[in-house]
Amino acid sequence: MKRSKKRLLIISSLLAVPLVAAAIAFPIFARARENARKSSCRTNLKHIALILALYAKDFDDRLPPVALHSADEVHRVRTANRKAWETGGNQVPGSPFGWCDALYPYAKSTSIYQCPCEVSDSTDSPTQRGYTDYWLNTHVAGKKRAGLNAATIFMIGDGNGHEQSNARYSKSALPANLAEDRSDDLHWQPAWPLRHLGGANYTFVDGHIKWLKPEAVSTAPGAAYTFAPH
Repeated sequence: MKRSKKRLLIISSLLAVPLVAAAIAFPIFARARENARKSSCRTNLKHIALILALYAKDFDDRLPPVALHSADEVHRVRTANRKAWETGGNQVPGSPFGWCDALYPYAKSTSIYQCPCEVSDSTDSPTQRGYTDYWLNTHVAGKKRAGLNAATIFMIGDGNGHEQSNARYSKSALPANLAEDRSDDLHWQPAWPLRHLGGANYTFVDGHIKWLKPEAVSTAPGAAYTFAPH
């Protein structure tokens, strides 16, 4: 009887080993996966920043406005990129709608607009939600880069595709209450300032990128990490 109990104890212990190992390894693998997604997101933002620089070079050093709705704005974008806009197709509309699709002739693809952490559906239609997971800072939209404190002011950043994230997706500050900035139950995900391991990726006007927690972000002019121009 004693041998039987001892044998059962040994067997139970052996069976428990892989379960304990899995319990230890799962958080490590989960964090590694999230770090990989954060890195992929940074790559997207780096590409978009380079594209914004190309756009600004063609438009007197100005970043694109959030919404391209005036005849002059549309004419300038179409003239600068006439060949791309005349080709048509699902990804290039008859006229540019917002800042994000105005960059399409430079980007040649919409895949860089999708964060790997986004669980909502994406779309190739600039007027529909899910076109981009990244926002443009409304405080710098349409402004010349030379007149901005480029090393401290956000230009673009990580957002959520479940918001009104068409080609005019923009932000001017963090949400007043992070708990309120949630997706629906079907597409649940954390508020965008917490998207990557409790923080989010931000690209500054000068093109450098930082991962920051919400408490590091300020709307005060002159702050180290801010939406507002000085």
